[in-house]
Amino acid sequence: ALKTLVDQPRADIWIIDVRPAEAYRQGHIPTSKNFPSGQIMDRLAEIPKSQYLLLVCETGGRAQMVAKKLEKAGYTRFMNGGAVSRYLEAFSKKNQ
Repeated sequence: ALKTLVDQPRADIWIIDVRPAEAYRQGHIPTSKNFPSGQIMDRLAEIPKSQYLLLVCETGGRAQMVAKKLEKAGYTRFMNGGAVSRYLEAFSKKNQ
């Protein structure tokens, strides 16, 4: 499903990588947007509440923390996508 979302992006679904900017630069899911967990609450104006958000990070823990904060801020269309590394591994195998 994520591969399809990357290959055929949908305007109503954003993949949000909540890792620090440096980790994002070192490797990320194609089409994802970087909103580091330490900055995301200050950047909510950039994220419409109508968007569906797939949150990813290194292990899934940071994404879960961000999900709780988004829920308190009134967001309802999000899910924890877990570890970005498993997606990167899957994409690299398919591109070999």
